[in-house]
Amino acid sequence: RPAPRRGVSTPLATRTGPASARAASAQLARRRGRSLLVLAICVLGIWQRLWFYLQARPLWLDPAMLALNILDKGPRELFGPLDWNQAAPVGFLLLEKAAVAAFGDSELALGAVPFVCAVAALLLFALVAWQAFHPSVAAVLVLPFAVSATAIFYAAEVKQYSADLLAVALLLW
Repeated sequence: RPAPRRGVSTPLATRTGPASARAASAQLARRRGRSLLVLAICVLGIWQRLWFYLQARPLWLDPAMLALNILDKGPRELFGPLDWNQAAPVGFLLLEKAAVAAFGDSELALGAVPFVCAVAALLLFALVAWQAFHPSVAAVLVLPFAVSATAIFYAAEVKQYSADLLAVALLLW
């Protein structure tokens, strides 16, 4: 087998001997540790979203008007124009209507769909980053997403913005 050129590393799989096995094991342990960092960042982001969601803050102007449409209109009426100058994707409205039918008309029930979408978006974005980049780079990319005040805020709002984040993450995937 020809010797590698100077400055060009060979893949660990092509090296032989106990020294290369130790190097491969060390590299795998470093990668696993960095992967755990990405996982820890995701846990932090989920915890922040969950804490904000469980506050069950009262609805304010825009989310309250959208919630009134969800509560007052039937599923077929959600396909038409909404009252109070509101707009949202029909799929989001139907998911919200299903959550209200299943869990009641509380702030927690109305916020369930955005919360689930926010958590799914974070996890999917982390998966995409982890698959596309080195785990260290993935951690740097996922951290701002996980601790974004805006993403955390909208995870508990009766608005479609968390579903929009999920749609973008799905497109990246």
